[in-house]
Formats: sequence, C-alpha cells, structure tokens
Amino acid sequence: MRIDWNGITSDPTITERDNKSTPNSTPADANIGEDTASLASTPDNVKALASDVLAAPPIRQEKVDALRQAVSTGQYKIEPDKVAEAILQDATNKEFPS
Repeated sequence: MRIDWNGITSDPTITERDNKSTPNSTPADANIGEDTASLASTPDNVKALASDVLAAPPIRQEKVDALRQAVSTGQYKIEPDKVAEAILQDATNKEFPS
C-alpha cells in the first residue's frame, strides 16, 4: 500500500500500489508488497504553516526556566483536579473531525 499525501491535511489519499508477485504466487502472496509513504506540500500549505508559526505567541524563556528549576528541585506540585479540568476545557473547545 502506498500513502500519498498531496499536501498536509487530516484526510490523506490512500492508494494501492502494484504488488510484485511471481507467476507461482498464491492469492495470500498477492497481498505481500512494499509499503511506501510520500509526503508533499504545496507552496500554499507552506505559507499557511509559516503564518501559523509567526502568529504563535513568543516563548517566555524566564517562565520556562523557572518551571524547569521547580521541576528539577521537586518544588513543582501537580494538582490533578486542575489538570483534569484543563483537559476537559480544552477538549470542549476543540472541533473534532467527523
């Protein structure tokens, strides 16, 4: 089977590839072949991704460093209730593909 992505989408086009078989092959052997994957992007996709990256908020390195320090010293305390609430909130704010 060959997976051919024409652009980066959540709905890739999947196509069957010709299987190489010998004249003495059995029907079970007909499904044996080489799997390949090919990813390609168009200039429009690249521009859209670049735009998304540029629109992302900058990394606040001082916050990252402070968090890294708290984790490494054991001072960072996880609050399971807040984590679960944030996961549920995030899940309800996203649109899932059908």
